[in-house]
Amino acid sequence: PGRKRRHEVLERMSHTGTGLSAGQKNSWEWFKDSWDEAMLSENGAEWGAVFAEYIQGVLERLDKGTTNAFSLFVQDESKRVLGMAPALLVIP
Repeated sequence: PGRKRRHEVLERMSHTGTGLSAGQKNSWEWFKDSWDEAMLSENGAEWGAVFAEYIQGVLERLDKGTTNAFSLFVQDESKRVLGMAPALLVIP
């Protein structure tokens, strides 16, 4: 149930501000699954609370006027958490 709720929040957040870039939209499903799995492994039982803190930080950046805050978050987390994971990049 926690995974489902986190994915619902991520999905809603992906439409906030300016939303995701074209490249991020292409890998969105992969990002959600891979990032959530990696963070659950890293944080264990604390993952729900840590997730809430991440989302709160994005909301605060949006409130301060950074309209692409969620896109920046996805970019940063992709590099930090998934940077070594193999992935196919399709450029339109």
